[in-house]
Amino acid sequence: MDIRKRDDFPMKLKILRLEQGKTQEEIAQMLGISRGCLANYETGKRQPDQEMLKKLAELLGVSVDFLINCSDVRNVTLNEEELKVHTRANEKLKEYGDIINLNEVNVVSRIELVDFFQYLKAKEEKEKNL
Repeated sequence: MDIRKRDDFPMKLKILRLEQGKTQEEIAQMLGISRGCLANYETGKRQPDQEMLKKLAELLGVSVDFLINCSDVRNVTLNEEELKVHTRANEKLKEYGDIINLNEVNVVSRIELVDFFQYLKAKEEKEKNL
């Protein structure tokens, strides 16, 4: 399957990484590639080979078919701890449901909001350590 025809692959890859709360550097290190290489996958400038697709899918907890848009089913099985984390995250989102309705913005805007939030968290941590 030629994933170059799959415009959603770069966005899906980024969303899955952000859902895990990982940086490009962290994921790249786990895969044994450079951060720049992963960034190129996320922007659509480069396409992973079959072996890398398998590694990405395994690391992100989805099937290769889901990753390249052949399937809408993630094939994810959550263990007890992952389920607790997922539940806590959903509860946190509900707390802000009256203030921010993320369904009102498109996927790209949601990613930008998550990126900005992560930037603010990192900035606060850095300020604490000074």
